[in-house]
Amino acid sequence: MEFPKRLKALRKEKKLTQTKLASELHYGYTAIANYESGRNEPNIRDLTKLANILNVSIDYLVGNSDIKYAKQREWYQNLYTKLKECDITLTTSDYFLINMIYFYAKEIAIKQDYDTTAYDFFDNAILKCKKDFSDSFFLLLKNELYYDIVKNAITEEWDKKHNE
Repeated sequence: MEFPKRLKALRKEKKLTQTKLASELHYGYTAIANYESGRNEPNIRDLTKLANILNVSIDYLVGNSDIKYAKQREWYQNLYTKLKECDITLTTSDYFLINMIYFYAKEIAIKQDYDTTAYDFFDNAILKCKKDFSDSFFLLLKNELYYDIVKNAITEEWDKKHNE
């Protein structure tokens, strides 16, 4: 995704108006509109400020990476290095699964007491991931409307990417 589109999506995700985001950066009210339309591009100092306000990495903000958070990227690089040392290569499915487990572990950590061990967080994340994935997968197979909506959304995205 290009910077203008990503900026707009992140701004909306944070429920910020263009004017509000501009004021947090001490900009005029049209600055963000100009970035989102592609008329102007921020300098590196302003990109850093935007990334900090939107709580994402600069690479994610400008579209160089699909890893949203800087710490998550560091975590992935560390994991990748350890797996590579053991001659383990990850597929796209592996990355998806690891991302789900990582997400659930973080979610569980936020909700639980810190008396729980890291291994318990991991085991709970695996169980939640397994249950949610199974539920979602079976719903996809059983519910024709759900199946069609997901299928159409994916094929529309595929067509957009291949027609650009």
